[in-house]
Amino acid sequence: MEKTAQRDGKQEIGQGTAPVLDCLSIPLHGQIWQLGRPASLEELWEQLAAPNLGQGEGGRRTGRFSPDIDLDALACGFEQDERIPYWTEAWPAGIALAEWLLDAPLKQKLCLDLGCGLGLSALAGAAAGARVLAMDYEPQALYYAAENYRLNASLLSGVKSPLWLAADWRQICFKPASFERIWAGDIMYEHRFMRP
Repeated sequence: MEKTAQRDGKQEIGQGTAPVLDCLSIPLHGQIWQLGRPASLEELWEQLAAPNLGQGEGGRRTGRFSPDIDLDALACGFEQDERIPYWTEAWPAGIALAEWLLDAPLKQKLCLDLGCGLGLSALAGAAAGARVLAMDYEPQALYYAAENYRLNASLLSGVKSPLWLAADWRQICFKPASFERIWAGDIMYEHRFMRP
């Protein structure tokens, strides 16, 4: 996995712009997939610990890497629900899952990507022909996942974008048997998630 940093402001992506200040290059099936993100998990942690980083709209505290990341909301989310921004990383199991999905028999199957993060596995499933509903707890993750669809447009020519849904997988909002396939990669970071 190669990392290329772009710390000079907004980068044009496809048809829109996003505050992509850090871009990961992920090799899958002989092609390089790009994943834009605001910063690494480590960089976001450093920002949370630093006082007086800057003021955004409405007086909210913002970070040096991205003025669009509301650090106060991130810190509040952590205090309320330990909402650590794991979604900013491309984790090894998620990369392996995406590699596997590219070869999976998913054509026209309705699939759920549970905890999609930056969207790599959702995009791989869509590239394999699945109709993907990609779900994550963090709305900011979904913003970057949607941007990553546009960033990888050359690899996804003719592929419909997954649908992006902000929801808590601990509170199921679907009827039983709604999906033909469900996958998840790197979503069990806390012991509390493993309770029945």
